[in-house]
Amino acid sequence: MTDTPLEKWERQAKRAKNVGTPTRDDVRVEAWQERDRLGIYVTDNRNEKTIIEWWDDDAREMFEQGWFKPGVPQYSWDKPTPQFINSVLDYCESIGVLRK
Repeated sequence: MTDTPLEKWERQAKRAKNVGTPTRDDVRVEAWQERDRLGIYVTDNRNEKTIIEWWDDDAREMFEQGWFKPGVPQYSWDKPTPQFINSVLDYCESIGVLRK
C-alpha cells in the first residue's frame, strides 16, 4: 500500500523536525554560581549555542519543584555531579527541548 501525499508529507516533516533537535549526546550542561546568582544552561555542542537556560529564581525553583537534583558546582574548579546533569537532561527531554 502506498502512502497518500499527506502521509508522505507528515513523515518527512517529522523526520526534518528530529534532524535539528539535539539529543543528550549533542549537548552539555553547565552551571555557574556566585553569591546570590545562579545560572544553569544547556549548550548544543554542534554549534555552541545555548538552547535553554535558567537564572536565579527560575533556577532555584527547578530544585524546589524537584526537577533538578543537587550538584551545582560551588567553586569554579568543581564539576557538576552526574545526578544533577542527568536531571537537567531528563527535564529537557520531557519538555521536548531534547530528542529522546
